[in-house]
Amino acid sequence: MESNPRQIERDQAIDCIKVLAMVGVLALHVYYGVEYRPTWIEPYWMGLWGVAIPCFFAASGYLQFGRETGWEYVRRKLVGILRFMGAVMLIYLVFQPGSWRNFYRFLAQSGDFWHFWYFAALMMVYACTPILKRVFAANRENILLIALGLACTATFLLNCTCDFEHRYAVQTLRIWNWLFYYCAGMYISKRRERILPRVRGWHAAVAMAVCVAFIAVWSPVHGSEYYFGSLPCMAYTLTLFCYVAGRNVKSRLVVELAPTFLICYTLHPFLLVLYRQYIHFEIPNPSLNMVVHFALMAAFALGFCRLAIRAPFVRQLFKI
Repeated sequence: MESNPRQIERDQAIDCIKVLAMVGVLALHVYYGVEYRPTWIEPYWMGLWGVAIPCFFAASGYLQFGRETGWEYVRRKLVGILRFMGAVMLIYLVFQPGSWRNFYRFLAQSGDFWHFWYFAALMMVYACTPILKRVFAANRENILLIALGLACTATFLLNCTCDFEHRYAVQTLRIWNWLFYYCAGMYISKRRERILPRVRGWHAAVAMAVCVAFIAVWSPVHGSEYYFGSLPCMAYTLTLFCYVAGRNVKSRLVVELAPTFLICYTLHPFLLVLYRQYIHFEIPNPSLNMVVHFALMAAFALGFCRLAIRAPFVRQLFKI
């Protein structure tokens, strides 16, 4: 029997997915602000953690399916995101006068707030939610997902032949990818009682191994964001999502870290630069060096955000 969307509740399993995805973002940006050192494990690293952003969109879709998402709800969400982004940028302007000149550049994934492209893409997806809910209410979601999946696959093939997304579509505007994973999350939510119990750990492990091997061995394009439309990336993202979402997660660590998602994503480029200003050691082996600095960076960023979110002002600011 399909689940009643009114009965869905946010649980620790979805929070766990977001925490893992946030760690993945930190892993992908481990060289941010420092000189890049090539290492043989980089393709495997990219394949392992590259599903972070797709997991974010899938989690958003999973949660939105169980809510009343009419146009008034969408308006409140969009205003909330814009208010949050504006407040953060204004505070940054106090410490960096003149930086307002590049604020708008986040739409092209550049400038001081390059990583805010995610919020712009999320707003576009949220704006489509009432229409998507109508498609799901009419039981036409299979056709929708197939069409979006084909569009993503076609785009990936274009990436392999002519660097399509790199040349012609900034990450903000790759709406075919974001809608696919968002709708996949909604699809899983609608049929969670059928789907989630059937996904085992070995399914996710095999999908992960295939995706990592695919990116490491056959890599005509460089950058995990150009693989979001590939079948291995889709399979890895969705099997991992289903496996974790289907577990009865009861973790104190997840409870502690889940509220830090928004603040950690917002501040992580600045925190990584701050970390590098005070931690200067380098290990001769590039692979070991990357893993060690990732572990220290992640601990520093998540620990800082966990302490900061305790302040009432910070909790109110980092709330959409």
